[in-house]
Amino acid sequence: MLLLRCLLTKKNKIAVQERGKHSKGVGEYFGFWGGKIEEGETTKEAIKRELKEELGYSPSKLEYWDVFSYIYKEKGVYTGWKINQYVFLSPITKILLKADIKEGTSIVIMNLIDVIQGKGFPSGSTKFLKSLRRKLKEVPDIVN
Repeated sequence: MLLLRCLLTKKNKIAVQERGKHSKGVGEYFGFWGGKIEEGETTKEAIKRELKEELGYSPSKLEYWDVFSYIYKEKGVYTGWKINQYVFLSPITKILLKADIKEGTSIVIMNLIDVIQGKGFPSGSTKFLKSLRRKLKEVPDIVN
């Protein structure tokens, strides 16, 4: 399965989605914004559409970062599926923090170290964040 993820970052912080009713009943309390790529879309077009649908938000800065894969382990529709995450980065802005949240219950700003530990996220979905931590140190202009 191909998924898009947008990580909204600021220094060593990351904005995540508090899932609420979107948790699919598998105990995932947090997630990242994004979704599936529709036929004919580029990954960048798809992530922009997803952010607009889920947050009513259009980032002024959006950078493709990398693709990461993991096996979905929680019980449910996607159990055992290989998930390919195409990851984009965008800074946390005041406009984002006032976004009209349409999916999930709120925007939560978390310490990157806490997100890397993965508590409350689908298994395997946060492993790539160790690489993000290194990238944020190497490329400071992608964060505010």
